[in-house]
Amino acid sequence: MNRIILISSLICSYLTSQAQEVKFGVFVAPEVSWIMPDAKNITHQATVGGISGGILIDKYFQKNYALQTGLAIGTQGGEIAFTDPIEFTAYGEDTLLSTQSSVRYNLNYLTIPLNLKLKTNQIGYFSYFARVGFTSQMRMKAKATQISGNPDNVLENSSIPEEIAFFNLAYNFGAGIEYSLSEDTSLLLGINYTNGFTDLATEKSLPAYSRGVSLRAGIIF
Repeated sequence: MNRIILISSLICSYLTSQAQEVKFGVFVAPEVSWIMPDAKNITHQATVGGISGGILIDKYFQKNYALQTGLAIGTQGGEIAFTDPIEFTAYGEDTLLSTQSSVRYNLNYLTIPLNLKLKTNQIGYFSYFARVGFTSQMRMKAKATQISGNPDNVLENSSIPEEIAFFNLAYNFGAGIEYSLSEDTSLLLGINYTNGFTDLATEKSLPAYSRGVSLRAGIIF
């Protein structure tokens, strides 16, 4: 964790020193997320709600073009069902879930995005933007709850770090508006879609990938 914070600080320092113009911001983002399995014996069941928040850094290399990074902490997850019996490692101990078990995941991540941001000229008080790029996600906590299946082997908000990969990489894209409050300060409102393309599970025979849609509100100064 200390290494991640150090790397993030170095990135922020570099962007600040090299920037033509640097904008900082803070945001909060309610999110709906889900898990998409890529195996015949696993099916997607339901989405879960979550929220993230953090800081944004926009380094403009041209008037309407910026590299965007930052640091955020958020909650993701989803509910999936297993056709076959599945063994889980919870709190360091193996737990066997029966056939047709459904499990809800709640995952906490530290995320660092790297996006290209394209922004229009200001029209009245408004400007519009689109962004596309990648997000690195580092697992902080991973918990699971069994929703259906054998009641003798229930997972109840059980810690499962052994089941979830520490690092996950996703691509993302989004759009939004900025409302100017003053020359240097703007309100931010946008929508973002995130699609994980590295396996979030450590069990390679049960591949699954994260998905999420979030609304983002914040302030840029």
